[in-house]
Amino acid sequence: GNGGGGQGGPGGNSANNFLVNDKNGISTTHSLGINYTDKWGKNLDVTGSYFLNQGINKTMQTVHRDYLLAIDSGQVYDESSNNTTNNINQRFNLKMEWKIDSSNSILFIPKLSLQTNNAHSILNGNTIANSILQSSTNNVNNTLTNAFNFSDDLLFRHRFKKRGRTFSVTLTTGLNGSNSENDLHAANNYFRSDTTTSRIIDQESKISKKGSNIGGNFMYTEPLGEKGTIVANYTNNYQFTSNDKKTKSYPQADYLNNYNPALSSTFDNSYITNKGGLGYRFNTRTIQLMASVNYQQSILHSDQSYPYQ
Repeated sequence: GNGGGGQGGPGGNSANNFLVNDKNGISTTHSLGINYTDKWGKNLDVTGSYFLNQGINKTMQTVHRDYLLAIDSGQVYDESSNNTTNNINQRFNLKMEWKIDSSNSILFIPKLSLQTNNAHSILNGNTIANSILQSSTNNVNNTLTNAFNFSDDLLFRHRFKKRGRTFSVTLTTGLNGSNSENDLHAANNYFRSDTTTSRIIDQESKISKKGSNIGGNFMYTEPLGEKGTIVANYTNNYQFTSNDKKTKSYPQADYLNNYNPALSSTFDNSYITNKGGLGYRFNTRTIQLMASVNYQQSILHSDQSYPYQ
């Protein structure tokens, strides 16, 4: 679903919150949105919103294919499939602005989103040549995913007595994660004379993803002349992600201990960035110009612990 709240803040009433993406099949949507606005005391403005969306999509499809070329003459393929997806999104947004005095203010914006997605699909297909069954396929796939994403921005702004001279510092943190379980069963049968060959795929996968980040930004502006401003800024950010996917393929893998290394992996990533810059802005009623120089240093570290190196 689309993000809760409009661009103007968490209390926005964007109509996109109540829309779903176009999909094949029949879609049913249930949506609920609540906005809150209040003033706590003389200097604290509070806005918030809660949004709930449930989208259910059902697709039934039938395929009938006749082969007319001489090499495949008399061959027919029939397929039927049934897919159901149930997706639930929840979003909580809050914006608190504390105007300490005419020169200082603090802005706090936390956001939380929750998602549950349940998908189920079945596919059956048969290939017939001259009224004789040549092959058949049966696929069943089930996936359940739960995910969350939390982020917050804490901004402090200070305006000096000299017009155009300002200082601001922003602290940003975030947490996210998801857990998925997937079951796949596929049976492919091939019929030749009195012999039947079967290829079975029976897999169970569990995927866990975790992430976190923390960063800070410092910005200072200094007026230069009547129309110009010098802007200096520095940003530091640390991001960590962890991905763990374990897949069991039966009967090749032991139910309790062994995983399929070709379909399993565990790795961690850490990413650190440092960025500093200096710029100049020139503003008039008809002209806006800006030039800046920035330098960034990035460090990426990855560690794979499975399959073992």
